[in-house]
Amino acid sequence: MATARKKMSYNEKEPKDLVAVLKEKEEKLLQTDIAVVQGKLKNVHEKRKILKEIARIKTALRSKEVRN
Repeated sequence: MATARKKMSYNEKEPKDLVAVLKEKEEKLLQTDIAVVQGKLKNVHEKRKILKEIARIKTALRSKEVRN
């Protein structure tokens, strides 16, 4: 039986930390895109996971921006 991975709570992080994580995820997305095109990536669903993480980070950043 597979165990559920714990989702990271981006709402508790500071905006500057979120920006750093966002840049890291975008870099990972670029590397994943390259690996998919080259046929090196076995888990093609990894790109979708990264895109969802990026969306979560952007949502958290926007909610912090609106609150202030």
